[in-house]
Amino acid sequence: GTSVAGDVEEDGSTTVILLGPGPNNSLGVAPGAISVQNDVGSIDITRPGFVTQVQSQTSQAPSPPEQASQEQIQDLEQSLSEQAVVEIAKELNVDVGELNLQTGEDTNNDGELDTFASNTVLATELESATSDGGTTQDRGLLAATALSLFGEDILEMEGEDLQDFFEGVNLGGAVADIFNQGAEYLGPTTLDDIRSAGLRGSVTFFANNVAFNGDCGAENCGSYNVQNVWDFSSQTVNSTLDGTFSIHNGVGDIAADGSNIIQGALSMQAEELSWAQASGPAFFEFSEFIPAANLQGFGPPGGAQGRIGEPQFDPETNEMLNRVPVDGFASVSQGALADNSILEVVATSSLSNVQFNGAGPSIANFSDHSVDIRVMPLDMPDGSENPVQPTEARGFIFGLETQQ
Repeated sequence: GTSVAGDVEEDGSTTVILLGPGPNNSLGVAPGAISVQNDVGSIDITRPGFVTQVQSQTSQAPSPPEQASQEQIQDLEQSLSEQAVVEIAKELNVDVGELNLQTGEDTNNDGELDTFASNTVLATELESATSDGGTTQDRGLLAATALSLFGEDILEMEGEDLQDFFEGVNLGGAVADIFNQGAEYLGPTTLDDIRSAGLRGSVTFFANNVAFNGDCGAENCGSYNVQNVWDFSSQTVNSTLDGTFSIHNGVGDIAADGSNIIQGALSMQAEELSWAQASGPAFFEFSEFIPAANLQGFGPPGGAQGRIGEPQFDPETNEMLNRVPVDGFASVSQGALADNSILEVVATSSLSNVQFNGAGPSIANFSDHSVDIRVMPLDMPDGSENPVQPTEARGFIFGLETQQ
């Protein structure tokens, strides 16, 4: 957890600062320390917020640590941010001056960004990459979009969080709309929002070639197409989903011949859910559980299930009441699940309220969608440890394109 930052000038002189962790960090980590050395000597910095200067001439050892000024800390943080923007501009093959990233603002002090500036370069790049319901996982676009939408906090992501963001997310055409016009995020849509607004007619949200990434031994693990039609007059949502996926069965390393890779398909034709009696968020979910051969019959009654809005439970049995049986939408076409494991496929979607440039409709006009595929181990019947390791493949589309 030790954090250190540095700045090297053109003449070679260098500033190095120990940023943390501090003695009161919430992780219970001991305060960090660093050693800074050149050909002449070395010094240790053991207190966060202290800085050393290393001169370009090799006749001087690094200077004794001194308390860094707030200006020095800010200069270093600004430098790191600017370097990140330069790298993003390189990914996009544009001049850094053209990029002119402007991050969102938290205008109501609720801790979440809610206002986003227009950005012509990003809008153009995104429109080109996501036309006709297409999606993109271009890392440069993902990085630039993340920095513009979510601010410099995105630069602090690391490890699995960073990997999940940049490899599990697909961007859609509605994100281009944000950068074309500028937008204000008004929060998630509720079913009561739709009713109160008196919306009529329908809107279709769709995306093509949403890539799966995860544990499959390949650059991507398949892809899917989705179309969701929200009919505000009949208070129904109609979902169509198709695609293919692959995922490691969770036993051992991935074999050279791929024998422990499960291949499957998604095929759901116009499955409809009614939200006339539902409440809560404008959110729906389809789930299916495919057991190993010796576990047939395991899982929720009726196989595949759908639900919309808030989950409702029976207080006595704790069973979810607002699940409805649907035709199966996932199947395994090749490979086999290991004994005492289960393949779980969950598709979800939700609506948000976004005001584009202070004009136009702002209720239920922005949608995202995800499909999560997991191999999960179950308890061994004899109580021994299950050799199956959880594996996952995921496709997530942020900003489905719309058509009225």
